[in-house]
This record gives sequence, structure tokens and C-alpha cells, in this order.
Amino acid sequence: MNIDLRHKTITGLSWSGISQGVNQGFTFIISIVLARILGPQVYGLIGMIMVFTGFATVFGDFGLGAAIIQRKDLEARHLNSAFWINVAMGATLTLVMAALAPVVSWFYNETALLALTMVIALKYIIDSLCVVQLALLNREMNFRKLAKIQIGSNVISGFVGLGMALYGMGPWSLVAQTLGASVMTLAWSWGLGNWRPRVSFEKRACKELFGFSAYVLGFDIVNYWARTLDQLLIGRFVGAAALGIYSRAYHLMLMPLTQVSRVVGRVMFPALSAIQDDKARVKSVYLKSISVISLITFPMMTGLFAVSDHFILALLGNEWAEAIPVFQIFCWVGLLQSIWTTVGWIYFSQGRTGLYFTMGLISSAVFVLAFVIGIHWGIMGVAWAYAIGNLILWYPFWTIPGRLIGVTFSEMIRRLSPSFSCALAMGAAVWGLRWLFRDGMTHWQYLAIQMPLGIVLYLGLVVNFRLDAWQEGRGALSEMAGRGLDPIKMFFKRFGCS
Repeated sequence: MNIDLRHKTITGLSWSGISQGVNQGFTFIISIVLARILGPQVYGLIGMIMVFTGFATVFGDFGLGAAIIQRKDLEARHLNSAFWINVAMGATLTLVMAALAPVVSWFYNETALLALTMVIALKYIIDSLCVVQLALLNREMNFRKLAKIQIGSNVISGFVGLGMALYGMGPWSLVAQTLGASVMTLAWSWGLGNWRPRVSFEKRACKELFGFSAYVLGFDIVNYWARTLDQLLIGRFVGAAALGIYSRAYHLMLMPLTQVSRVVGRVMFPALSAIQDDKARVKSVYLKSISVISLITFPMMTGLFAVSDHFILALLGNEWAEAIPVFQIFCWVGLLQSIWTTVGWIYFSQGRTGLYFTMGLISSAVFVLAFVIGIHWGIMGVAWAYAIGNLILWYPFWTIPGRLIGVTFSEMIRRLSPSFSCALAMGAAVWGLRWLFRDGMTHWQYLAIQMPLGIVLYLGLVVNFRLDAWQEGRGALSEMAGRGLDPIKMFFKRFGCS
């Protein structure tokens, strides 16, 4: 990787990490407070809507955002055409979802969903107006501006949702939070971005972009329903409260992953696209990236599994107790997915979206079958179906994209096994600690002992065995410091805190 790209990548990772850390930390706190105020039933109602509105989101940018990032010879005609396509699609989706609101209400037999669905449909026209601006900032690897956009929008919308929940607005508080984030993202992206659309449209430019994005869109459509069928089935056949429990356990599992995998992914896609023709360099960068990801996500997932009961009950309260066994299953799913999700970098950076779509069709068929079988045993059956499906697909669906850059499955395992071994040892030790504690301790007291001990033990193992990922991570931090990059100080300075 050349010096300039390496510099941009390291800087991007630091800013992306700050953005994701602040966002997820704030969102986590807000979500815990809202969960305690609103309860499983309200979250289940919004979860029912999100099954359908989330599908509409798949069409939000027609895959054109990724096409803008990946394309080598990007011109003004591509940007203008993409912008107007997105606006037209956003307006259409808003109208269609509003018209389908009675169908959503009828399907779940919940009259409250009618008005909620119609209002939340406004999200699509709002989001469509900033797709190109955000894609350009990602293409330029300008993660400082992206951090400002994400932090500002999430903090403001979070307080809006919290205020409405405290005022007794129920599910409308979650709707307001969602729309507030979209409105603020639109305002900040236009305020910080330099590009402005012109009234021009060219069919040839659209065709050139769709050559890449069509398969991305196709994959997203198929993959969405395959991965959301679990929530659809639970909402339809088990009920809103069960869906609330299932979806909250799933999103609690996702939060630690988004701190790492998505942070790195936002930076590595444009970085790998920039060197896409040099397979050896792509391979080297990719292997280093997944080893660093595993260094962080593996102990997160094993540690959360070990403290899962105290974690759920301390944060959410006793009414969420049924989420504990579901969350435990999802911890192991999250461990696999933290690495599996990175294969998209390979497909996208190499321009192999057709193969990406084909593999998506196969994996979707596996998950659909698994969920249909699992629903017979309620939310636990669906959770186990999700885990087994991930395990079955792990080898074939990592091996195939690996061949595009010359990475074998055994090379990947060798990169990941040291982190996994240390994380497993730490998780077992933390789990065993509970037998030494006296009865009568609160859940918070258990966590206050288990979590720090787990962190210290894991770091001790990593340093003692000199894991390559640890050395590579330290090297990147040293280089960042050597270049005089201090994103934390820059962050506080930009936001007027110093």
C-alpha cells in the first residue's frame, strides 16, 4: 500500500473508530433507557414495521452509493444521474409504503401500525437526498466529516426519542428518533459536502453505474428477506412481545460488532478498491485487517456470553429475562459474522458483484429453510436456526471470495486461531468466576468484577503470546502517532470541547 493511501487508511480508521465509538456508546445508553421505559411490546410493534420498511430501504440508493465509491473514472454525469434516480426512488418508496400501511396493519392484526407506518415512510424521500453526498465523502475517505455527520444526527435524534418517551408517546418516540436521524443526516451532509446536483440526466451514465450496482441491489433484496424472515415469522405467529425480546437480543449482539467490523469496513472498501489490481497487496491488507478485527470482536463475544445473564438483567431489567438464552446463541453467531461480513470487501473491491449476488441466492435459501423449520419452537428455535445456518455456510462462503485474492481457508484460520484461543480461555475463566462469588450480589456488582478481570486476563494472554494482530495494531498506532495524528484531540477541538 503506497504511503498516501496508507496514511488515508490509518487516519480513516481512527476517525471512523471515534465516530462509531461515540455513536454506539450514545445509542447504547439511549436504547437501554428507552427499553426500560417502553418495554418489549412497543419494540415489537416497531420491529413489525421495520420488517417491511427495511425492505424499502434496500431500494433506497439502488446500490449506486457503492458504485460511486468503487468506480475508477467517476464523472459529473454519473453523480447527477445517480442523484435524480435516488430522489425519484425515494419519493416512490414513500408513497408506496404509505399506501401499504393498511396491509401491514392487517397482516399483523395491529391497528396501531397504520399511522406509524405512514409516518415512518417519510424516511425514504429524506434519505434519498443525501446518498451521493455521503458516497462521495466515503470515496474521498473523508471520515472526519462523516464522523461529524453521524455523531450530530444520532445525538440529536436520540434526545428527541428519549424526550418523547418520557412524555409518554410510546412507539411514536422510536418513529421520531428514526426520522430525526434522517433529517439531521441530510442537513449535515449538505452542509459539509461540496458537491451540488445539476438538473441533468444521462441514460448511458446510469447504465455504466448499474453494471456494478444491479448485482449489489439484487443481493440486498434477496439477502434482506432471507435475514428478516425470522422477525416476520415471529411477529406473525408468536406476537409483538416475543419479537421485541428477539430483536433486542439481536441488536445487543450487533452493537459490539458495529464498533469494529463496520468501522474497519467503511475504510477498507475504498482502500482496497484503490489497489484492486494488485492482488498480492489486497491479500496482505485483508489478512491483517481480519486478524485485527478478531483481536477485538472475539473477546467481546465470548465475554458477553460469559456474563450474558447479568448483562441483560442489569441493563434491561427482569421483564427482558427471556432474552438471555437468545442473546447467548447470538454471541456465537456474532463471533462468526464479525469475520464473515468482511467478504463483501473482496467482492466489491474486485468488482465481482455478480458472484456476490449468486452466493447470496444460495445463502438465502439456506436461511429461509432454517427459519421455517425453527419457528415451530418459537424464538429459541429461530435463534438456533440462525446459528446453524451461519455455521453451515462458514466454509464455502468464505473460501470462494478468498480465491479472488489468493487467500486460502487455512491461511484465514491461522490468522484467526490465536485470537480465538485467547478469547475462549478468557471466556471460560470469566464464566468460572461466578462460582466463587457469594450469593446476594447485584447484577451490576457481578459485572463490575467479571468484566474488568476478563479484560485484564485477555490482554495478558495477548501480550504474553505476542499475537501478530497485537503487533500489527500497535504498529498502526505508532505510525499514527509518528505522523502527528491525534484524532481524539482533533475531535474535541472540532466540537468545541478544547
